[in-house]
Amino acid sequence: MSHIQKYFTNRAKHYQQSTKSLIWGWQRRRESQIMLNSLGDIVGKEVLELGCGAGFYTRLLIESGARHITAVDFSQKMIDQLPKNQITAMCEDAMDVKFNRQFNKIVSAGLLEFVPFPNHVLSNARKLATDDGLMVCLIPPDNFAGKLYRQFHLRHGFKINLFSQESFSKMANKNGWEVVSKTLIFPNALVVSMKALKVR
Repeated sequence: MSHIQKYFTNRAKHYQQSTKSLIWGWQRRRESQIMLNSLGDIVGKEVLELGCGAGFYTRLLIESGARHITAVDFSQKMIDQLPKNQITAMCEDAMDVKFNRQFNKIVSAGLLEFVPFPNHVLSNARKLATDDGLMVCLIPPDNFAGKLYRQFHLRHGFKINLFSQESFSKMANKNGWEVVSKTLIFPNALVVSMKALKVR
């Protein structure tokens, strides 16, 4: 098990509750409003969530009217924290998880900084998206606050990815996505909305 898997597995049981702490809770509320606005209308729709964790966004998507969530995470302990209704949970790697169908709405919040190859996640997500698909990502920016966030995780034995707006746009484009909006949520969050490029 990698340092990252150990980190999340060890914190899974209390992870959802910890997101309600004063500072984190304040930031999460700000992030989540932008995430939902970027996704557009999800009432009655199915959403693919890559890197669901203990289900902060899973719950929020359902509360906001989504019909069903297909939730993917690489930690079974995190998966075990998810609510049971309206959710299909899978312990898989977002870089290569496969389905026999495609999705119109995809969410990835707090995943891309932890994977070794974020471009593989975006490439795989494009394969899982319909041609009119929309993907919304929450990522840490490559700024002073992002670097402090990286230092925080270096103490746990691993280095996270940070993203400049320009580098992320280029990576997205190379992997089948066009960035349509970017919103920096001070101090350490960037919400990026992308539409699927037509497969040639």
